[in-house]
Amino acid sequence: MRVDYIPRKDAGFQQWSKNFVIALEMIQEEIRFPKESFNDLKALSDIYNEAYEVAINTSTRTKTAVLAKDQARAALEKEIRRDVKEFIANNRLVNPVYRNDLGLRAQKSTREAPPVAEHVPGYHVYFPEIFTVAINFFDVQGGRRGRKAIGQHGVEIKWGVNAAGVVNANDLPNSSFDTRSPFIINFPQHEQGKIFSFALRWENSRGEKGPWTTVFRVGIP
Repeated sequence: MRVDYIPRKDAGFQQWSKNFVIALEMIQEEIRFPKESFNDLKALSDIYNEAYEVAINTSTRTKTAVLAKDQARAALEKEIRRDVKEFIANNRLVNPVYRNDLGLRAQKSTREAPPVAEHVPGYHVYFPEIFTVAINFFDVQGGRRGRKAIGQHGVEIKWGVNAAGVVNANDLPNSSFDTRSPFIINFPQHEQGKIFSFALRWENSRGEKGPWTTVFRVGIP
């Protein structure tokens, strides 16, 4: 999810943009911000603030007033982004204090980052039909037995056939991913009776992975 320094809602943008213009006026000489560009920005800000007040006043609010406010915001926001990109973003004279005063710290996202699993999945192996192995995976902690662990997108499965000597999951030759239990794998007839080795670990939506289970082994039916 992209996090922006400009608030999305009109009320937040109106307060933020007023602060941005006031703060910029105070430091424009120190950071060598072009006076002509500031005057253009200030003019657009005045137009937007006037249109905003008309649009939120119940006695003057009309479709035309709202449209004028939206158009004025679009013009002001475009000018702010252009000025930030051209005169502020890579300006060495703009120190962290100035950036904070300008409100250029990214707004906090309303979505929290998904957790990285700290425990391994539980599992149950069964054989729905000949030549087929099914692995039912689930959370064994947090009262969620039978479901995926909180914040996890699915499980990564490392596996191999006739890998009896492998004890480290990373040494298994094949990798699969499944978001919904069970994970089912069908084998050709000639592999019947061979040993199927596998290990599981949780993976969240950002691709961050938890610890591996130990390597388990079952015979292919």
